[in-house]
Amino acid sequence: MGMYPGGNIIKVSPTISTDAYGSSDLIFDKQEIKNAVPSRGGCSLLRTISIYANVNTDVDIGLMFFDNDTSIGAGTNEALTNITDAEFQAAGFIGATAFDGNNASFGVGNQKVYTSRGSIDIGIPMLLKAPEGETSIWFVAMTIAGTPTYAADGLDFTFGVQYLG
Repeated sequence: MGMYPGGNIIKVSPTISTDAYGSSDLIFDKQEIKNAVPSRGGCSLLRTISIYANVNTDVDIGLMFFDNDTSIGAGTNEALTNITDAEFQAAGFIGATAFDGNNASFGVGNQKVYTSRGSIDIGIPMLLKAPEGETSIWFVAMTIAGTPTYAADGLDFTFGVQYLG
């Protein structure tokens, strides 16, 4: 792994279900953010998040971050309310943020771009710590409000991380 002085921009493009989603539905199970921290077991500061979505409707999207790849206990298109406390604890929760489709996004053609504004009220910046032996962090996305339908390649995520010593 090459080191990037100061930080890194990491892009993740998960394959997602093309079924309709409802409020509190999991859009996809854990996706890896490779090299999210500078060294095995290291720490970074998540500074920015941008999402490109192939829908132009007001959808509120939530992201949760984890320190392992254990499933969170819900499948794609299943409500997160079905996750047990034990499943969630085993998933290695680090933190969360949310994007309001009305206030944290703008239209680009027939699509939407969501962006963090660096505001503490949405959970950014956020410390990310990888488990021992790893440089990756994992994340999931969920629909908080709205009923979107995405293409299989309908969401692209860009994470801006600042590496910490």
